[in-house]
Amino acid sequence: MQTDINFRELNEFWPEEERVKSGGLGAVIHYDTRDDNYYPTEGWYTQFSYMDYGQNWGGDGNYNIGKLSTSNYWSVRNDLVIASQVTGMTSGGDVPFYEKPTLQMRGFNHGRYRNDNILQAQFEGRWTFLERFGLVGFVGFGKTAEAEQDILSQSTVVTKGVGLRWQPVEQKKMNIRLDVARGPEESTLHLSVGEAF
Repeated sequence: MQTDINFRELNEFWPEEERVKSGGLGAVIHYDTRDDNYYPTEGWYTQFSYMDYGQNWGGDGNYNIGKLSTSNYWSVRNDLVIASQVTGMTSGGDVPFYEKPTLQMRGFNHGRYRNDNILQAQFEGRWTFLERFGLVGFVGFGKTAEAEQDILSQSTVVTKGVGLRWQPVEQKKMNIRLDVARGPEESTLHLSVGEAF
């Protein structure tokens, strides 16, 4: 990948456009026992990935990024699903700022909390109150740190919110979601197809 980077708002810190090349080689492993890809009600989904970025693969820098994420889905009743997701990411070497791991939770702009290591957990209750309509309540917790061993001692970013779900096609359990979330500094609105995780 080749990227041209410039900042219109931060010219005094980054006055000239920079061209960056990134190349990597890695592996991704999946484990999936979910009963449905779009609206799971039972099962696990786990993913492990490791990427080595470096000059050997055509890039400018030398760094690596590892990620482990696991999600669980549990039907409490026919109309109520509890979903959870835990994600950890770590990086090493000369990692560019735009490649550093970042917390990805509702309640703030993507990229606001970025560091060499992140740990986050999200929990969600999904209630189908009518045949094709549902309500969701969710909460998320996240931490970032430069060193892996310091991550548990860092302050926790907390987000929470509620959402509305609508299934437009009766035969396909794929929802359009509208979520309102509150983070430490702001509230955000999310409109998307499919669940958050």
